[in-house]
Amino acid sequence: MRTFIVLLLLSALGACASSHKASDAAPAGNHPALSHELAWTHTHEIRFGLASEVSGYLVEFLRVPDGLELKREFPAGTVLLQDIDFLTVGMITPGREGVSFNPQGDPRSLGHGGRDQLVMAMFGSTERPRYTSIIPGMEDHGRRQGLTSSGL
Repeated sequence: MRTFIVLLLLSALGACASSHKASDAAPAGNHPALSHELAWTHTHEIRFGLASEVSGYLVEFLRVPDGLELKREFPAGTVLLQDIDFLTVGMITPGREGVSFNPQGDPRSLGHGGRDQLVMAMFGSTERPRYTSIIPGMEDHGRRQGLTSSGL
């Protein structure tokens, strides 16, 4: 069953992994499809070690509140990993399986592990990642939800 879910997620993401670029889309407030796709997500900048430059982005799909009808491609707990240009370069399933995508969108398994370990593998880093919410004031919310480098 887990393999089926992973294959389903990969097929949904693989079709658009190499061509979906957030900078090519209209701003979320002006584009209903993009707003719908990113509803109930939380995005973090990824930095490694003491580096100050952003290496990429982590987009976590949050649980949709009960009673709210929202259809989206990925279940709560799915994490998309994006490069500095907002191209989706990988994902982590709710079951903690890491998958990377080459520029053509072909998937490659990174195996199972914790988020930090899989993010390090995805970005080829030997240093632990640091996550910073892109929404001002959400850092405390992230800490409460376990979205810190130690909790990821």
